[in-house]
Amino acid sequence: MAKISSSRFCNIDYVFYWSLFIFSLLIFTFKVNGSILISTNEPIKNKTSILQATEKLKSNLPNDAINILLKIKLNSSTQEDLKLAFSVNSLLGDCYSRFSDKKLIAMQNYQEAKNLAAKLKDLLKLGDIYHKIGLCSFEMGKIEDARKAFNLAIECKTHLYGKDHISLALEYNGIGSLYFFAHNLDKALENYKKALFIGVKFKAFYPDNAMFYQNVAIVYASNGDYDNASLYFKYSGAVNKNVYGEKSLAIAQFYL
Repeated sequence: MAKISSSRFCNIDYVFYWSLFIFSLLIFTFKVNGSILISTNEPIKNKTSILQATEKLKSNLPNDAINILLKIKLNSSTQEDLKLAFSVNSLLGDCYSRFSDKKLIAMQNYQEAKNLAAKLKDLLKLGDIYHKIGLCSFEMGKIEDARKAFNLAIECKTHLYGKDHISLALEYNGIGSLYFFAHNLDKALENYKKALFIGVKFKAFYPDNAMFYQNVAIVYASNGDYDNASLYFKYSGAVNKNVYGEKSLAIAQFYL
C-alpha cells in the first residue's frame, strides 16, 4: 500500500489555511458599511436598475425612475463603467425633461452624457445625445443651440450610416420645426421635406411619416396653399390608418 508522508499533509494544510486567509482578506476588502460587494454581480444589478427606471419612465413615473437611477454608483474605471454612466445620465435627462421647471437639470445630464460619449468615441451615442440636446434646447427656447445640436447629430449619423439613413429624418424634422417657429417657412418646408423623403424612402408607411406629412401640410396651409395642404393632410391620415387602424386614437386625433 502506498504511503503518504506526514510532510505532504503539512503542505496541504499550509496551502489550505493560506488560501483561507487570502479569501478572508478579499472579503474584508470588499466589505463596505456592513455589506459585501461582489463585483461580478454589480453590472447585472446596474443593468436591472436601468431597465426598471426605463419602465417607470414609460409608465409616466419620472420621479420613481430618478430615485432608482440616483442609487446607482458610478465611476470611470473601465469602458463598461463609462457606458453605464452614459446610460444613467442620458436617462436622467429624459426624466428631468418631463418637468417644465427642470429643463436645466435635464440639460446638465445630457451634457454629461455627451462628454462620456466623446470619451468613448462612440458616434452612435453622440448622435443620439445631440438629438436630445437639440430637443431640450428647443424646449428651453434656445433656438440656435438646438439647431447646432441637430446639425451635429446629422454629422455623427451621416458618418455612420450615410446621408439618407432613417435616423436622420427626425433631425431634419427638428430643424424644420426650428425654422417654422422662427417664421422662416421656406427653410421649414425644405427640412420637413428632407425628413419626409428619408422616411418614405425607408418605408411608405413608416409611422413617423404621418408626422412628416402633417408638418409639410401645416407649412403649405400657413403659406395659403390649401390644395397642397389638403393633399398632405390626407397622406398623413393614410399612414396613421395603415399603421394604427381606422378606429385608433391616432385617427381620432387627426380628425379633431
